[in-house]
Amino acid sequence: MKIDQLFAIGYLLLGMFLGVLSNYFTKITGNLVFALIIPILVYIVSLIPLLKFVKSKKRKWIIKNSFATFILIWLVVWILLNSI
Repeated sequence: MKIDQLFAIGYLLLGMFLGVLSNYFTKITGNLVFALIIPILVYIVSLIPLLKFVKSKKRKWIIKNSFATFILIWLVVWILLNSI
């Protein structure tokens, strides 16, 4: 597998996990601050060490694609769980 595919799978799983966690925070606390800020902070923290494995030419591409994958999956999981 290429590094790009590993990034996509990793952020897919991270987005799913944080979608469930955001749903938990929303249901337990009723506060959207934790549900919105924690996933963004986890994304930023997880991206910093992973960028060491990528060549400098691909960094912008990886950041854009991993962010899009992460946000879309996170929102879909959160919305689906919130509607149940």
